[in-house]
Amino acid sequence: MTPDEQKTFMRKSFTLQGRVLYPNLLVAKARKEGDRETFDGQFTWTIGSNPQVMAEINNFLQAATNGIHPGLDTRALVNPIKRFDTYLRQDGKKNADHLNNCYWVNASSGKDFPPQVVDSNRQPLINAADLYSGRNVVFNISFYAIIPKPGATNQKRGFGVNVGAVMLMEGGEKVGGIPTVDVNQIFGSFQADSAPVQNFGQQAQQLYQQPTQQEAATQWPPVNNQAPSNGGGFV
Repeated sequence: MTPDEQKTFMRKSFTLQGRVLYPNLLVAKARKEGDRETFDGQFTWTIGSNPQVMAEINNFLQAATNGIHPGLDTRALVNPIKRFDTYLRQDGKKNADHLNNCYWVNASSGKDFPPQVVDSNRQPLINAADLYSGRNVVFNISFYAIIPKPGATNQKRGFGVNVGAVMLMEGGEKVGGIPTVDVNQIFGSFQADSAPVQNFGQQAQQLYQQPTQQEAATQWPPVNNQAPSNGGGFV
């Protein structure tokens, strides 16, 4: 493919149904210090779902590989679609359990190209809290070619993923983030256990009254009931 043919070919997008994980789709941010600001998220779908779209994606990526990376050993190719039972993480850790039996892509978009994020009525999302990690969504993605520049030390070749639009659907179990606190479990016995606290103010006044001069003289270390001469500061 010529460069112009590549641009035309890579404009094709695909829409799948699944879940979004760790979404950062409303405000562009840098994941790490020094990284460029992007909109991004991880999109996952169950193996066997979206069969027609997956067939189209596979055919598309095969044609893109032949046209943009001809002759490249597929083992050296950056595959944009990960699969739980075959993907090996670079850090050697196992894949997260919530990705079991799933495909996923890590998709992003530059800060000047915010993805469209809408509710189930296709209206712009108002409540950001509705976009949580694990939410069921329909998402639109496209692919771009990874081609190293002349002289670049990073010689990776393959394909990356752009996110174009996301529509929220009902449901989806939350993944990651701050654990939900059960206040009933934490404070359930508070009323029964707190009876002595009702008179705490009176008890505290009795416990912490200043001793008399006679009592102070018999305590060790000695108690000085006089105001500090340095204006009240610590010494």
